Amino acid sequence: MGGMSAMKSIYRVIDAHGDEIRKELAQQMPDELSEHFKRVILENKTYGIQVLWIFETGCLQGPLIDIDDLAEQYPDCDVWY
Repeated sequence: MGGMSAMKSIYRVIDAHGDEIRKELAQQMPDELSEHFKRVILENKTYGIQVLWIFETGCLQGPLIDIDDLAEQYPDCDVWY
């Protein structure tokens, strides 16, 4: 049951704060890569958010944002598992 609750929590964070998270992560892109950068994708990985940076020629896997960090950063989303 914990996995389903965790997934729903992650979706609440993505729905409520996804644009904000994507913008923050896009701003971390180094200048030399920004010309080819397209967008940030956030994937629900049950106990965290997997970040993917999308470029013209492919993608680069970014960090996994842990569910405990999300719970601390976004208390309005009632994150738990």
